[in-house]
Amino acid sequence: MFKTALFALVFLVPVISLSQDSTTPGSDMATTQTEDLSPPAPPKYCNPCVFYSGDFNPNANPNGLLNGMFAGNVDGEVWVPFSVSTKIVVTGLFVNELFSVPPPAKASATWGIRNGVSSGDGGQVQCQGTGTAHSAPTGRKFTFKGTTYIEYTLLVKLAQSKYCQLTNPTPDPLQRNLPPPTKGQCPPDCSMSVVVDVAPTDNPGGFVSDVPTKNPEHHFGNRNINNDSFFTSTSYGFNFVPATQACAEGSPIAITKVGCHMFSAGLLGTGR
Repeated sequence: MFKTALFALVFLVPVISLSQDSTTPGSDMATTQTEDLSPPAPPKYCNPCVFYSGDFNPNANPNGLLNGMFAGNVDGEVWVPFSVSTKIVVTGLFVNELFSVPPPAKASATWGIRNGVSSGDGGQVQCQGTGTAHSAPTGRKFTFKGTTYIEYTLLVKLAQSKYCQLTNPTPDPLQRNLPPPTKGQCPPDCSMSVVVDVAPTDNPGGFVSDVPTKNPEHHFGNRNINNDSFFTSTSYGFNFVPATQACAEGSPIAITKVGCHMFSAGLLGTGR
């Protein structure tokens, strides 16, 4: 009888233990679920925010790619991709850039949105214009080879007459020989650019901040489209080359030689 009772006690112990582990409040599983349900929080300057690719991380393949008009007719232009689910109305655009010398608080800027951007091809202009870019530090910085780069947001808010409506048309599979997309279509992706003219300040350069490919802080809106950014520059002879290729060149068009799979940029407006 004693042996039988002992066997029963040993058999029951693991069963009780398993039951406690699976129902314990505050377990790792419960914590993970709570974090996954937390809504994304875009930065304050993306308001109202349609899309933000995320924050620069100086510890994850940090880099920046030349973007702007600078002294000596030096130019660079980075095109950053974004998705359109159904329809959005863009009321402003911004990029986050790394500067070794602070940019002016206000400067003239050229902005644009295109679809069909690819290697060697600038695609089709959907919306474009000029405006005033306002700069403000983000609080992030990066030091490389003895030079410290401070990150600034370069934000252009559009006049209401310049708002850009973009749609993702749903194709009808029964239709054939459709005409080329009309203005304002992103089926389903487009690319954006904000180029600030800082030449009068003799600024040596600004570089659009790189964004990590996985879980960038404060990402908001549709998914990031990695490995589909492009760089063009008249002064350096680049015609819409993949950004990863341009960044691998290093200085003077990039800070380091890594990353550049996505860049820190965003859109203000409404829709998704």
